[in-house]
This record gives sequence, C-alpha cells and structure tokens, in this order.
Amino acid sequence: MGLKIVKFESQSEEQVKGIQLSVVLVYMFVASIIASCIALYTINNVSNKYNSMIDSMNDYVMARDNIESLQKASDHLTNQVRQFVITEDTAYIYAYFDELHSGHREKAVKGLSEIFPDDDAYMSLLQALNESNSLAEQEMYAMKLIINSKNLKVEGIPELDRVELSDTDSALNSLAAVNLANDMVFGSKYSESKSMIIAQVNETSEHIKKLAADKQKESTEDLNKALSLQTVGVVILISIIALSFMIMYFSVIRQLKEYILCIKSQSKLPESGMFEFRYLARTYNNMFDRNLRNHNKLVYKAEHDALTKLLNRAAFNSLKRELVKYHGSITLILIDIDKFKEINDNYGHESGDQALMLVASSLKKSFRENDYVIRYGGDEFIIIMLDTNENDRHMVSHKIAEINRHIKRDQDYSVGYDISLSVGIAFSENGYTDELFAHADKALYHVKHNGRGGCMNYEDI
Repeated sequence: MGLKIVKFESQSEEQVKGIQLSVVLVYMFVASIIASCIALYTINNVSNKYNSMIDSMNDYVMARDNIESLQKASDHLTNQVRQFVITEDTAYIYAYFDELHSGHREKAVKGLSEIFPDDDAYMSLLQALNESNSLAEQEMYAMKLIINSKNLKVEGIPELDRVELSDTDSALNSLAAVNLANDMVFGSKYSESKSMIIAQVNETSEHIKKLAADKQKESTEDLNKALSLQTVGVVILISIIALSFMIMYFSVIRQLKEYILCIKSQSKLPESGMFEFRYLARTYNNMFDRNLRNHNKLVYKAEHDALTKLLNRAAFNSLKRELVKYHGSITLILIDIDKFKEINDNYGHESGDQALMLVASSLKKSFRENDYVIRYGGDEFIIIMLDTNENDRHMVSHKIAEINRHIKRDQDYSVGYDISLSVGIAFSENGYTDELFAHADKALYHVKHNGRGGCMNYEDI
C-alpha cells in the first residue's frame, strides 16, 4: 500500500491534489499497535519484577514485626510480674494476664510460620515461645506465693487458681515468701531463661535478615534485567512516536493549527493542503456564511421586543450581568404606563399596542443614543444611563415631564383617554446592584400611590 494522490472536481471545476489522510492514519494505527504491544510487555515485565521485590521486602518487614512482637510481649510479662513482686499492687497482675490472654506471642509465631513455613527461623522462634511459656509458669508461681503470704484478693484469673504451692512454700512466712518470689523473677536462673529467649529471637532475626538480603538481591537483578528490556522497548516506542509526529505535523497538524486560528478569529478557512482539508474548508465556509446570517437574525430577535423594536427583558438580564462589573456611575429609570390595563380593557389591545409604540418612540427620541431603552415587560420600561453627572441627573426629571406632556398633546389616535407615565429613578456611583433596582422600584411605587403621572428620585423620598 502506498500513499495515493487523489483528484476531485470542485464546484468551480478546479482540480485539487493532496495526500489521502485515511492512508496516513492506517500506517499510524499499525505502528501504534506494534509500539503499544512492546510497551505493554515491557511495562508488565517490570511491574512483575518490581512487585516481587516489594513482596520480599514486605515479607521481611512482617517477619521482623512478628519477631519484635514476641520479644515485646515477653518483656511486658516480665515487667508486669516484677512490678507486682516489688509493689504488691494487684493491678500489675491484671495487666500481666491481659497481655497473656492477648495472644501476641502466639500470633507472632503463627505469622512467621505463614511467611517461612519450613524454615529454621520459624523453629527458632517457636523455641523462644516455648521458653517464654515456661517462664510464665514460673512467674505465676511467684505471684501465687505473694498472694497467699499477703492474703491479697485476686479474682477472675483461673490460671492463678490452678497454681498449687508446695507444702514447704505454703508454710513460708510473709518475708520468706516474698524473698522466694523475688528470686524466682530476679534470680540468675530467671535471667538465664530470659537471655535464652533473647538469643533465640536474635538468631531468628539474623536468619530472617539473611533470607531477605538474598531474596532482595535476586529480585534486584531480575528487576534490572526487566528495566534494560523496558529501555529498549521505550526507545522503540519513542522512535515510532517521533516518526508518527513528524508525519502528522507536516501533513496534518500545521494545517489544523491554521484552521483553529481561523475558527477562533471567526473567519473563513483557506482552501489549501490535502484533499480532505480543501473539501472541509469549502464545506465549512458555506456553513459559516449561512450560520452568520442566521445568527444575526436570531440575536436580534432574542434581544429585541417585536412590537416596539426596543431591547427586551432578556437583553436587560445580559446587560445587568455586564454592569455588575462596571464601576462607573449609573442612573436607572423604571417607567410604568398608568392604567394601561384599562386601555386594553376599554379600547382593545390594538389601542394598547399603539400606546406602547408611542411611549417607546418618545423614550427613544428623548434620551441619548448610548442610553439603553428597554421594554421590561407589559407596560413597563427601563432606561439605563451610564456615566451620568449631577447635571444629567437633574435633567432626567425634566425629560420625563416633557415626555408626559408630549404623549398627551401628540396622540394620533382618539381613544378618549389620556396616557401618562409614572417613573422611579435611582442613582449608583459604582455600577449596577440589585439594591439599585430596588431603590428605583420603591421610587416608582411612591409615584403610583401619590397621584401617578410624574417621577420621583429615590433620594428625595
């Protein structure tokens, strides 16, 4: 399969040449599949070797923790029994048996057996547990001596209840019993047993370290081999990606970047490059012209009132969002046609429409070109004036009075009913706020409830 040069007759009957993009994509797809397979294989291989190394480290950590747990539990038992012998405080007895019943030592040996089931390390730690259990029997005997000699009250410990003192030890006086108990937990024989436990634990620990080191070395070598293989795979993958990128850049991306700039700037696409791009550009440009015409029509309809041709409520909402960011002075004017419902009810909606158009025309003529004149809804209008100064504000009331006189004098239809406007005005020195609208609305309310046909500044209420 080779690259194909294709031709087609355009609408202007020009012959256009270009590389077929579909063929380029097929080549790139095949190369990507090959590169992906190589990458997946090397990544999976490295992952397996790495996990093996981590597993060996975890085994060592768990084994070390189990060894330390047995040593710690054994030392805790020794500490509690010695504290009891010295202080004769039964709280140490309960703490001793809490530890004994917790099973920390047994769990440590079981945990090591799960990691190294057939290894000398497990057997060595098991011997340490057996020696610790033998010491526990000796420790309970010492406790029993002091409990009996001091008549201490200890309940709920069946192990102590099962300990039976010899006749000789039962006959000892208090001092002799205490001395014997001290010798049993502080004497040389006891210390030898503790040293034996420590030696067995240390032996287990050293053996585990050696096993872990050997396994770590083996896992590291395997991982290094896998990483070397992965390096080869990555080099191949990068080479394929680089080649694919060069092909795509010189044949596709450069053209796409030019098209993106045109789309961002909302301009037409140049008809150049490969076959597909020329066809795409011609199609896009035709749609661009059609959509632009439709868009302009839709925007105008969406933002303008069909009857009065003024901006509508939707346009006001959009404008309001922009004016919140505006930090200059604003004058907001709310306008309401007085008794508009009566015009519709008594003279028909056509007369109402004429009244709306007359008011809209008067407002548009009376205010500046850069002022926003809006039909807010029904018989309500809004005017927004930007960058107003003190003189402009005083002129607003005069303008409204002139408009009221104009629409009464120049009505070109005979309905037998005067039209007048009620107006509320509010000012802001720092852009639009909802409070500004509320102030204008309050001023309008004041006018409508005080005779209508006039205007009021919120500041004058």
